[in-house]
Amino acid sequence: MNPQRALFLSAIVSAVLCGHALAGYVEFDAPDGTRYRFYDAAPTIIVHQGTKPTPIAAGQTHLDPPRTIKCNSKRGCLITAKVWVSFDTHQGIASVSAYIDNVAMEPNVVYYQGQAILTAQQSTFVPTGIHTVATIVQQVDAGGEIVGWNAEYALYETPD
Repeated sequence: MNPQRALFLSAIVSAVLCGHALAGYVEFDAPDGTRYRFYDAAPTIIVHQGTKPTPIAAGQTHLDPPRTIKCNSKRGCLITAKVWVSFDTHQGIASVSAYIDNVAMEPNVVYYQGQAILTAQQSTFVPTGIHTVATIVQQVDAGGEIVGWNAEYALYETPD
């Protein structure tokens, strides 16, 4: 078998196997008490990451540019985010949060001082339409560098 055909077949097998591996049941209890259930949930997943040293400004430092994600479900979608960011030893009072449409996702983040790694795991329910996701580090004073980070966003469509 030629290498291109083998690569193509392995991509198809991976897509089929991974699609089934991600399919399942997801339950989300919204802050207002509403419970959402997603059956046969196969999320759209976006992963951003970086290792280029980035100076930290006072205020907001964007880890990734806003990325567009579309909710096609008439009933809305669940968006989740798992984020970590690593600093050099000079990091001040800082926090990290995922943002949807320029609003920090829930639960709200806590500021820490001198931590080498910050994490956030957040979620929100959005209506049908186009939304933006991004991750932002907030720091009280300028100083230090971001030396590595990873942001994983997942969009789950509700059944119509």
